[in-house]
Amino acid sequence: MDAAAIAESFACPVFAHSELTSDLHLGDLFSQVTGAKIDIAPFAVTEKLEGRTTMTAAGANFGVLHVPGHSPDSVCFYLQDEAILFAGDTLFQSGIGRSDFPGGNGRLLITGIREKILALPKTTRVYPGHGDSTTVTAERIKNPYLE
Repeated sequence: MDAAAIAESFACPVFAHSELTSDLHLGDLFSQVTGAKIDIAPFAVTEKLEGRTTMTAAGANFGVLHVPGHSPDSVCFYLQDEAILFAGDTLFQSGIGRSDFPGGNGRLLITGIREKILALPKTTRVYPGHGDSTTVTAERIKNPYLE
């Protein structure tokens, strides 16, 4: 919700899978759920990741994994040399991201996790958008959503 302010304050690019739409930032949905009006300041996506498998940010080279399901534009970022995955709201320790928001799809989410994330080296450390970190191995063994 603060992408516009961050981009302005730090003069940095905004990376996203696709162009900004109200369906993707969910401001209207959050307003309906909370009862409070949530305004998302408009911003430009300066680096579109759709169709890309790599990107460079802050001097680091990341693999880009498009894993739709939580939202149509969900992406994870993989640092191969460090065996680290930033999973956002896609995969959590013993859990997966919600898929009940507009554009969400539980089947796509589970398929993407199995095909793209669980295919990473088993020692890969996974940092979700919330909660504790985990590993690919732990999620292969313990995650009830991926059985």
